[in-house]
Amino acid sequence: MKSDNQLLKKDSYSLHKLQIMDKYMLITFSDLEGNITDVTQAFLDFTGYTRAEILGKNHSIFKHAEVPSNYVQKMWGVLHANKIFKGELKNINKHGNPFWIKITIEPIFDDADTKIGYLAIREDISSKKAIEEISTTDALTGFYNRRYFNEIFRKIFSKAKQKESSLSLMLIDLDFFKSYNQCYSHQAGDVALAEIAKVIRLHTDSKYLDVFRLAGEEFAILGLDLSFEEFQALAQGIRNSVRSLNIIHEASKIADCLTVSIGAVSLEYSPHFSINDVYNATDQNLFLAKKKGRDTLEITTNIDKISLENEIDEVTHLPTRVKLAQDLNKLQNDGMIILLYINDFSSFSEHYGVVFVQEMLVKKAKELRRLLLDDNATLYRLNINEFAILVTNKNHFNRYLSLLKYSILSSDVCEIQGYSDENISVSYSAGVAYGMHQILKKANIALHEAFKSMSNYAVYQENDTLSSYQKTRLKNLYVYQEALESDNIIPYFQPLIDARTGKIFKYEALARIRTKEGDIITPNLFLEVAKEDKTFEYFTRQLFQKIFQIYAKNEIRFSLNVTYENIISQEFLAYLRNRLEKYGGERLTFEIIESEEILDYKAVSKFIDFVKQYGSEIAIDDFGSGYSNFTNLVKLDIDYIKIDGTIIEKLISDKSVEIMAKSLITFAKATNIKTIAEFVSSEEIMHKVKELDIDYLQGYYYGAPKPPQEYALFV
Repeated sequence: MKSDNQLLKKDSYSLHKLQIMDKYMLITFSDLEGNITDVTQAFLDFTGYTRAEILGKNHSIFKHAEVPSNYVQKMWGVLHANKIFKGELKNINKHGNPFWIKITIEPIFDDADTKIGYLAIREDISSKKAIEEISTTDALTGFYNRRYFNEIFRKIFSKAKQKESSLSLMLIDLDFFKSYNQCYSHQAGDVALAEIAKVIRLHTDSKYLDVFRLAGEEFAILGLDLSFEEFQALAQGIRNSVRSLNIIHEASKIADCLTVSIGAVSLEYSPHFSINDVYNATDQNLFLAKKKGRDTLEITTNIDKISLENEIDEVTHLPTRVKLAQDLNKLQNDGMIILLYINDFSSFSEHYGVVFVQEMLVKKAKELRRLLLDDNATLYRLNINEFAILVTNKNHFNRYLSLLKYSILSSDVCEIQGYSDENISVSYSAGVAYGMHQILKKANIALHEAFKSMSNYAVYQENDTLSSYQKTRLKNLYVYQEALESDNIIPYFQPLIDARTGKIFKYEALARIRTKEGDIITPNLFLEVAKEDKTFEYFTRQLFQKIFQIYAKNEIRFSLNVTYENIISQEFLAYLRNRLEKYGGERLTFEIIESEEILDYKAVSKFIDFVKQYGSEIAIDDFGSGYSNFTNLVKLDIDYIKIDGTIIEKLISDKSVEIMAKSLITFAKATNIKTIAEFVSSEEIMHKVKELDIDYLQGYYYGAPKPPQEYALFV
């Protein structure tokens, strides 16, 4: 029993904590309607109110006029569901001055588990928002700028996929605006832009839409959960209202006033299109609107139709993959294909933004076009970061191979206007193939051979000296790359059972590939080549994105596998931080595969500390698989070890293996680490591992890896 002195010390400490909270933390308590019932002195000092002025008042007295009404509705929807709401809000203080807060609102329950009100904790982020506003807002119109468009577009695209909801994008371009500036001056042009911005704002204020000024005369509007009819009406309304401004434009070739051309897409959810598909389709619709005479709207609901009809890339004006396929079908003799892959393309996009990327692509396309020697070679843009050259005359094959080696691959500095202060290096990797049949596929295999060998190019070799192993590896690499490009990296799930209760404790998410024929391929056939490939980072992200979507819709615990390559990748860690910030990590376990590949245990420890900030747990996978560095593992803050399946399988037949397993379990229990047995495939093995006092069981005896639907996991 505690002494009176101990109790007094505890009470004194609690009182001190309350005093600190009252003095420094921005906290309010409210009833179920949002009326304030209590408040800290720090919040009163921050807002300028007295306690008498604020008690009994509704939180709406702080609401800034710019906060959309549906944002408040969303907040109440979360709270009414007895969940914690987190967000950022623009508020006003007693004197009407705006400030920004990061807010967490949590329901409060009494002893009978009845909700009686809410606790709101705030953090002042006004300075951060002021800096953001400078870097993300266009000064003339007040709209977000192009740099911020890239960030918001990714977030809305992810949200549309997560919620499986509609996504809409509109691009608005002022017709013949350059001639307007030349005719009336740039000052007059700014006035006209500001007037048109007011029209756009008027049409978008009633809906929760994000509006951007992308370039001088180009605007963009992003929407979520809007019907095709709503978005079409919005576009038509903007077009008509701009005309109604009657801003005189004598230099226009289509009207006597300023007009706009609009390209838009309004898409229902589909797992098959990417963020680049959406933007490119919208951009093409804008091009079609201009092509049809301007002052018009082109809007579609089908990206597939657009991409199939699009034989010319609108950014580089090169023929596309569609045209290349047509030209390959017409080959009468052997041809030569050179695939050119722009390395580190995603880094350029992330660091410099869409404008730089488009200008870089245009510049690179012009460079390549100038290098073509004659009409027997054609340049194509296949996808976002890949060109192709098709040579149809055998007499020129060697010349183009030399051109590739000594000119194309050696020229890498890219000077883009506005970025001349930096030495920007844009390099290629290349794959080359010859023949008439499947040469595009063969060139792709050669390209990945270049990736693997760390060479800047490789030529596809098809002869008897190519070993069976190499052929199999290249085939697996091609299947893997094809699945990656078609969004067919998918998660399967396998249950883990609590040995004491016999109930499912959590599910492990496992990677699978779905081929175009519908077959499911397990990791042992592709993981090795995936790690060798430069796109392994994208493989992990594609898999994790789908796992997190399922995680968000379920209350069960999940395990995710991470490799040493993931742990030391700053890009992956930044992506994972974003996912954990969005979804939380309280029900997640990250399984680290233990092997000789772990060279830096400090990096592993840093990763563990990072994910544990979000409430996640850590497991060491394949423990005991021939390399168990006990000294290093003891230093790590781990929660589980998964005893390698080869040990579990031999428990019944090999006494020495049983002794080894017992030593591993003894080690785990001595360090307060839970144990998991893999490969529990029979009732006999199940009884044996329970006899050894293992905590959790996993294997075919309890359930094979299956799609999430088969375990009643919501997707």
